[in-house]
Amino acid sequence: MEIGPATLTTATTALERLDGFARRAAAAGLPHVDADAGTVDRFREAMDDDLGTAAAVAIVFDAVRDANRALDAGDTGTAAALSAAVTELAGVLGLRLVADSTAGDDDAEVDELVEARAAAKEAGNYAEADRIRDELTARGIVLEDSPTGTTWRRA
Repeated sequence: MEIGPATLTTATTALERLDGFARRAAAAGLPHVDADAGTVDRFREAMDDDLGTAAAVAIVFDAVRDANRALDAGDTGTAAALSAAVTELAGVLGLRLVADSTAGDDDAEVDELVEARAAAKEAGNYAEADRIRDELTARGIVLEDSPTGTTWRRA
C-alpha cells in the first residue's frame, strides 16, 4: 500500500467521522448495552478472510451509518448496540474514539482563548499564555505557532 498526502487526508477524515459519531452517541446518553452481534460477527468474518481489513473497516462505517439513522429515528436501543459495536471494533483496529464532552468544544470559544493567549504573549504575560496553552491542551486542542500567528486543531 502506498502512503501519500491523499491517503493521510482520507484516513484523517475517516477518524474524524468516527470521533464525530462517538461524540453524538455520547451526547445522546445511550444506555450501555452489548455490542450488536451481527455487526461483530460480520467484522470477524472479514478479518478471518485473509485479514480483510478493508472489508472490516467498511463494516464499522456501515454500523456508524446505521447507528446515525437509528438516532435520527429515536431508536436508542439499536443505536446503543451499534455504538457499542463501533467502539469495540474500532478498539480492535487500534483506534480510541474521542467521545468526551471537551472534544466538542465550540470553535468560537477556542478561537477566543487562542486570541487571549496571543494578547498575553504580546503583553509579556508568559505565565498567562502558558496557562491558556495548558487549558487548551487539556481539552485536546493542539496549538501550532508560526511567524504568521497561531493555528489550532483537535488532537
